[in-house]
Amino acid sequence: MKDFQEVVSNCSIMDLAYRGPKITWTNRQKHNPISKKLDRALISDSWPSKFPNAYAIFEAGGSSDHARCQISLDSQPALSQKPFKFFNVLTLLEGFISTVAEFWTETEPLFISKTALYRFSRKLKGLKHQLRSVNRDKLGILPHRTKEAFDTLCVKQDTALHSPFSVSFAEEINTSNRWHAMAILEEAFLKQKSKIHWLAVGDQNNKYFHRVSQARRSRNAIRVIQNVSGENIFSVEGIKKEAESWFKGFLQQGSSDFEAPSMNSLQELLDYRCSEEMHQIPLKPVLPKEIKNVLFALPAKKSS
Repeated sequence: MKDFQEVVSNCSIMDLAYRGPKITWTNRQKHNPISKKLDRALISDSWPSKFPNAYAIFEAGGSSDHARCQISLDSQPALSQKPFKFFNVLTLLEGFISTVAEFWTETEPLFISKTALYRFSRKLKGLKHQLRSVNRDKLGILPHRTKEAFDTLCVKQDTALHSPFSVSFAEEINTSNRWHAMAILEEAFLKQKSKIHWLAVGDQNNKYFHRVSQARRSRNAIRVIQNVSGENIFSVEGIKKEAESWFKGFLQQGSSDFEAPSMNSLQELLDYRCSEEMHQIPLKPVLPKEIKNVLFALPAKKSS
């Protein structure tokens, strides 16, 4: 098993996302039953780029004691709009500060009141639409721009090798600095997207971060859902409608015989009582410093 793990690691292969039972083999013995996950579908690091929607299906194998495995290469249409995620590398891009400052000054200013936190959240949601365009225009083409910078660097290096003059070396240094800056931005973007926290930015792990983020997206994708009638739904629109219907029924479900507990019954259940000093804490005004401390205490590496 150790040798097999080393082969998997050295060849940079990984498990393909799958659905079905977690156990794929049983010894079919009545008195000493054994079941294991022996069957796997392994793919190379280039597979997710060529087949982003592929997945394996494990199901009963009939006469065999191993589960039958099928590979689905079906391509589903992309969702109309992806949810917005804020990446820290946005703050390093040109136009970020000016976009935030312009929106913040043109919208209604904040002031201390009972609705300050609500208005602050609404203001952040409004800013999301402005940052979405920066996210799309800058980060969306970041890998492409990094590759272009690397190709330009290779051309300048080849020129310097054939024409070793000061001008050629100066151009090579400038293009090298530009490519290095772009690569750092791309690496920081891919690191946060892959949710790998034990590697540091600056070690040129772009390919690894990209591969991990693709694998995460493949594993987390919902490709099939079963409705209350036991029918499997595979289409994107069908999955969305079924999920919406289920959560509506779950969250809006009411009970005609529900009766809220009285204050006396709650006091009988709970012996703990808050002191008068603790009673006054929710009534105290919230200071700007406290709001800043809470916001800055949020995890810095989360993409939200």
